[in-house]
Amino acid sequence: MNPHAKLICTLSLMMG
Repeated sequence: MNPHAKLICTLSLMMG
């Protein structure tokens, strides 16, 4: 998983 994908994943989790 690249950093960009991780960033989107993190934002998705934070947004609920």
